[in-house]
Amino acid sequence: FPLPACTSVDMSPLGQRELPTVRFGFKRRSVSVVFCGVLAAVVLCVMGGIALHFSAAASQVLVTYSKTEQAANWWETPWLAPGYGTTSEESFECTLSAAGSCEVPVKLPANMTNPWIFYLVGPFYQSHSAYLRSEVVPELHGKEVPEQLREALCVESTRVTDDGEDIVPCGMKATSLFNDTFAVRQGGSDLEIDYSVSAWRSDVSRYNNPEDYLQRSLTSWLPDRYQEPAVFEDLGVKSEHFVDWMRPSALPRVWNRYGSINGTFEKGTTLTISIQSNYPVQGIPGSLKRVLLTEMNEMGGRHSGFGLGLIVSGVLCGLIALAVIPFVLCGK
Repeated sequence: FPLPACTSVDMSPLGQRELPTVRFGFKRRSVSVVFCGVLAAVVLCVMGGIALHFSAAASQVLVTYSKTEQAANWWETPWLAPGYGTTSEESFECTLSAAGSCEVPVKLPANMTNPWIFYLVGPFYQSHSAYLRSEVVPELHGKEVPEQLREALCVESTRVTDDGEDIVPCGMKATSLFNDTFAVRQGGSDLEIDYSVSAWRSDVSRYNNPEDYLQRSLTSWLPDRYQEPAVFEDLGVKSEHFVDWMRPSALPRVWNRYGSINGTFEKGTTLTISIQSNYPVQGIPGSLKRVLLTEMNEMGGRHSGFGLGLIVSGVLCGLIALAVIPFVLCGK
């Protein structure tokens, strides 16, 4: 049959080439950016959700027992705040007596298994260059060192006592050891605290006492200045609290392990935390001290900030991927 005459459309065999069309030009680089952005968004959000789950599952109680009225500097405040996600029912305060001691009963908000004890003190800049250099490494390894080396690395107040005795080991790090003590009771019985889990095994193995430990005259050893559990007389520089303290914190506060308790405690159990405050922080703006009793699961203890950070990063990656899509689907 003959086609009807049409003057508005080119009916020639190659006339279709002149019709208006839209072609999507997929650029390989742009497609890769979108794919990677979407993949990163999904992975980060999933990881963030897992981190939040494990964070919320870690039961804890936090006790603040020393805090000054004067505020810390704005850049120090975030590092001194409780772990993000800490609730009001998990936070307690303990008022020190004139003798520096206090007791506080804490009611567990959830079941707690094999809790760890941590302490926080700050602001404390262990990462300051003068503090980091103030130690004699061979002396910590149990070797005899010349007095000239001790004088070069340790200021006099951290090298010699007021009575003229040599401080061994010398230095700011060794003479500023945190020595507050904590005890946990259930009912009328003290719970046993295991102090052998505080420091890294590699750190403990490289520290040694000298051959004449506790026998050298006119010498102030660690047990002469610190009591247990900060320093055990038979262990000296291999005492785990001391070894852990000698590994400096990178942040403007110290958050170290104190020990662990073996046992399972049900929700609603009341534990009594006894504190003896010996470490001086008076006069430091914003200074505070805390003790934390917490479970440790596959991702550590409570800090929801890590999970939220992953989720926020995932959302940002997804937004970047959406912003690139117009460059991928460019009409021609």
